[in-house]
Amino acid sequence: MLPCSTRRAARAQAEAAAATAARERRQADEEGGEIGAQSVRLTLLKGWEVAARWRAAVAACDPERHEQLTTTRVHVPGEPEPRVIKQTIPDSFEAMVATAAMDNNHMQKKITVHEHALVWIRNFENERSHKANQRRLEDLLLPGTSALYTAVPSGARMRVGHKALAFRIRQQFGLRAQLGGWHHVEADQLVREICQYHRLRRHDAVVDAIIIAALESNLVACREVAKQFKCPYGTGHSVTPDGAIVLADVTVIAIDVTIISSGEAAAEAIRRKEYGFGSLGALEEARRERTETWERVREAVEDGEMGRREAETARQQAALKVEGAWSGGCKKPVEMGGAIFVPVALTPYGGWHKGAREWTSRTAHTGDSAAFYSWDERFEHPARTWASATHRAFTLQSVAVAMANATYEYVQAESDKAMRQVLGAKASARQETVTPPTAAAGQRDWEQVDCGDDGFDERGDISPE
Repeated sequence: MLPCSTRRAARAQAEAAAATAARERRQADEEGGEIGAQSVRLTLLKGWEVAARWRAAVAACDPERHEQLTTTRVHVPGEPEPRVIKQTIPDSFEAMVATAAMDNNHMQKKITVHEHALVWIRNFENERSHKANQRRLEDLLLPGTSALYTAVPSGARMRVGHKALAFRIRQQFGLRAQLGGWHHVEADQLVREICQYHRLRRHDAVVDAIIIAALESNLVACREVAKQFKCPYGTGHSVTPDGAIVLADVTVIAIDVTIISSGEAAAEAIRRKEYGFGSLGALEEARRERTETWERVREAVEDGEMGRREAETARQQAALKVEGAWSGGCKKPVEMGGAIFVPVALTPYGGWHKGAREWTSRTAHTGDSAAFYSWDERFEHPARTWASATHRAFTLQSVAVAMANATYEYVQAESDKAMRQVLGAKASARQETVTPPTAAAGQRDWEQVDCGDDGFDERGDISPE
């Protein structure tokens, strides 16, 4: 017996074939008529043929993935939970005709949504051998990814440079970076490699955008609360989150922003932020190795056995081993300090992972949840436009703009730095130690004069002879 999904796909294929046959018969009958195969009946049959074809394609693909791509959650003011809207294709010709007779039926939009979803699924399946492209397609589905393109440059926090915008587009579509020595490298690959290798700390601009957005929501917020959350493992250190926000009910939320270079590792990265990793023994061993490595590199540089670029790479690798040896996490120290720890995990495109989306709902302005015709206070800002009417939309757009600008500035700086290092190495390799001709001639004359005592007088001057 065939599986249920196979039977459903076969039935949908049969319906699509029947719709095509009915349209062809009707079209053949009307070809010689007065209106020339342009009747309302034939138009409806053509529409049903397209709908049946898409229904067959939907039945043959992954149902969970397709439902995810065709389901929309709308935050309606005045309602505590988002409204779930599922786009469906009529299951019969009669149902399609009944829907088409309704006002504001949006039937074409509903069918187009399925078309776009199927194109996405086909592209995803075609990239099975390229995991990086599949990961990029999944990351681009997260909320906040397209906020950069909807931001109206109404203020300083909503302006993105033209070079940063061009690099962001190249990054999203996997195009070449076109930056100095990294001209032919894919922009997305370049950003992720730099994130992973340098343990990128360029997210200060993103943290500032989040903290300022919380302040504009009439909340109390500050950056990097130091020495407030002590380590409970006896190390003597303290945990310093990126920021702390005090809600209206006096609940303190400590946030820590992390830029995740791979969507597949989002859950693990969040877990490591909360609960830590490694052991204290591994930390001590890594510190000893770092001290030995730095001393060995210093001696090699002084002896001329290692260049500056190799020395910097060795020091960075030793430092990264210390960072990756042990961490106690932030959740327990923050909770012992009387706060709630929330990791804000973002993608390089400005997309928000699940935990970060829950955080935005807690820190959003109270006017976002007010009903349309209520007299409650609304979110107000000089740079607020029709595209950022709510505080949540304004936050997503400001964070996306900060992410795009900071990413381009950091990558451009690293590209210039690498180019200077390469050009400096090539210049030093081409440079030769040559004595200037005038100095060389003078030195030879002096050696000839100094070879005997007859050419000098008692004062050391050259005699006329």
